[in-house]
Amino acid sequence: VVAATPNNAHRSRAYPNGCSSQPPSYYDYENMSFPPEHLRADLVRSADEFGLTRRLGAGKFSDVFEAVDVAEGRRVSEESG
Repeated sequence: VVAATPNNAHRSRAYPNGCSSQPPSYYDYENMSFPPEHLRADLVRSADEFGLTRRLGAGKFSDVFEAVDVAEGRRVSEESG
């Protein structure tokens, strides 16, 4: 529930200071980039770095495969779609 204050600013009645102790990166979705810069090198990798071993399942919009990270030799899951 949101109530209008005298200066026409909207303020939540249940959690009036809900995000005030958090930095803007916590709630500023319009200026957010994904993945975050400090994680980008770890999360964004080429598909050539993985070898598909088997199909694990399918959903409405994608398929999920078991894959092997060629560089590290560990099993991971890969979503396609």
